[in-house]
Amino acid sequence: MLYCGLIDKDLVFTVVYKDKAGASYIKRCTIDKFILGRSYDLVPAECKVLKLTTDSDKQIALDYKPKPRLRKLNEVFPISEYPVRGLRAGGIRLSTKELEGCKLL
Repeated sequence: MLYCGLIDKDLVFTVVYKDKAGASYIKRCTIDKFILGRSYDLVPAECKVLKLTTDSDKQIALDYKPKPRLRKLNEVFPISEYPVRGLRAGGIRLSTKELEGCKLL
């Protein structure tokens, strides 16, 4: 369990995750309907959650593993620039580069 809180239909979850191929994604969604005792999967089954937040004012900083010809070793993505979608919608790809780390700023 990554989050436990009171029911709020207007609460926006922001999840940064990577798939089995190593691409990183961001997903912003709300949960419209709640059923007690049920867990809600925000990401596909074979993906790994890197960060979860409910604060839309923060930024995501991705650090990449150094490789030859890789010029940018880190990038910053403002969370507020990405649209809020439904629970079943897929994430928006941030990068296909191999990650070394992920931080919230």
